[in-house]
Amino acid sequence: MTVDLGVTDVVVFFAFFAVVIGVSMFKSRREKTSEDYFLAGRGLTWWLIGLSIVAANISTEQFVGMAGQGAGNVGLAVSNWQLVGTIGIVVIAFTLLPRFLKAGIYTMPEFLEYRYNSATRAIMAAITVIIYVTVLLTAVLYSGGLTLSAIFDIPLAKGVWLIGVLALVYTAWGGLKAVAWADLFQGSALLVGGIVTFFLGLKVCGGWHAFSETNADKLHMILPASHGELPWTGVVAGMWIVIIYYCGLNQFIVQRNLAAKTLRDGQLGVIFAGALWLLVPFAIVMPGIMAVSQYKPDLAVEADKQNSALIARAEALEADADAAMIVLIPDKEWIARRPDDEAAIRAANARRRLAAEQANREIKEETLVGHKYDAAFPVLIRKLIPMGLRGFMFAAIAGAVISSLASMLNSASTIFTMDVYNRLFHRSASQGQLVWLGRGMTVVFVGIGCCMAPMLDNPDFGGVFQYIQRFQGYIWPGVVAVFLFGFIMKRAPASSGVAALVAGPVLYGLFQTFTPHINFLIQVLITFLIVCLIMGVMTLIAPLKEPRKLPVRKDMDVKTQPIVSIAGAVVIAAVVVFYIVFW
Repeated sequence: MTVDLGVTDVVVFFAFFAVVIGVSMFKSRREKTSEDYFLAGRGLTWWLIGLSIVAANISTEQFVGMAGQGAGNVGLAVSNWQLVGTIGIVVIAFTLLPRFLKAGIYTMPEFLEYRYNSATRAIMAAITVIIYVTVLLTAVLYSGGLTLSAIFDIPLAKGVWLIGVLALVYTAWGGLKAVAWADLFQGSALLVGGIVTFFLGLKVCGGWHAFSETNADKLHMILPASHGELPWTGVVAGMWIVIIYYCGLNQFIVQRNLAAKTLRDGQLGVIFAGALWLLVPFAIVMPGIMAVSQYKPDLAVEADKQNSALIARAEALEADADAAMIVLIPDKEWIARRPDDEAAIRAANARRRLAAEQANREIKEETLVGHKYDAAFPVLIRKLIPMGLRGFMFAAIAGAVISSLASMLNSASTIFTMDVYNRLFHRSASQGQLVWLGRGMTVVFVGIGCCMAPMLDNPDFGGVFQYIQRFQGYIWPGVVAVFLFGFIMKRAPASSGVAALVAGPVLYGLFQTFTPHINFLIQVLITFLIVCLIMGVMTLIAPLKEPRKLPVRKDMDVKTQPIVSIAGAVVIAAVVVFYIVFW
């Protein structure tokens, strides 16, 4: 969906990124050692950490996927991901963060070597780099390319490379400090842009009272256990495991915390990020709800464009004897909008099923949708944002993509350089060699991601968000288990760490294959519990004689200051109030 832009919009868009790249490269011009490059010289202050975490976290997955789910049948409840994350990141500020800062580590895999053994470190490093480069980085590049394609009507591949090069320039140049300073602008812009959209949408809806009355059925945080997408049982059961991983063990988020100047800066930084996440329901989710309440016909038009392409593809593949047969399943909204066409679709499906059975061809089911809810936020921008301000809005959205991409690039290059190259191949590498390798791997990872990203445009992948979810679930349970169990059970043997990282993906994969009817968050919980049971049995059979000693960074004071406790309590209280209001 191409959006009209004026000359002022285009100038604002490119001027924004000129400022972002210029300032970030200037601020990081003296990065010489590996600690400078990968951890910003361990000198990040709390406000920079907080905004950088928000910018790294929020991407098109939120502006498209989260706003779309808000517009669809999940409503405000999709905000559970951010609000449970707020609680989780505050708890992590008082529990995991002091341990990591005290140890003085560069990466999460490095910590596992101190707690378990080098094999555990190597396995997690390998898994993390592979997932970051082939899944997360590729998906972010793809979604960013789609964003630019929608704005400027340029080919997807060119949009992907433009996004990749923009992130590459300052990330390869200045490492984490460059990323953090770029995030200062991009994180602020995306929150300001979202809030502006919220208030403009509220005006169109007739004010808060009219909006809340019209959309009362969507403004609930708790959904029934029977809900197909986000039941309350899934939130209670498995979401906390995802949050612990994402906020406390995920390198591209935690790396900012490891670079904190002091424990106070690290703790206040993540608490500040949690506080800013409280804006997400207003800046992203509620605008999605506004779009469906005010501009639902436009979402139908976008759905028809998607459906027409799908119908054409099904007809083309029907004539291809070597291809899978596609049958089209109309949803309730499509049937309600186009009842006269339902019979033709059903007849075509019956014909294709019969032909597939006779020719022993695979059958794939695709859905014809009545409304394209993922278009909610772009539709709102097209309808509400005046010319002159659209350039800033799209710069904010594109900046969110680039921030996430830059964070993943920096973290992937850090893990490859420190956990793979420096640890396994060249322990005596000089600081200069490590920095240049980090820069080189950043270039390599961008190249791989840009080559892979256009492949996600193939409908067989089922969409970018399904692509992300399909693979992320394989690492959550095992990684969380290996850290938490290792903290609690001091005598867990080294072999249990390896077992957890191997068993987690295997068990989750079995659940995905044989119990697809169970919500994936519940599958995550069951996998986590089984992995913990395996580690518990191994600890009973062969416990360590003495707990392993972790490294200690002598210049790091790990005593929590009163102001940090007060800030954490205030943020948690705000989350509780939000749940009470929107129960």
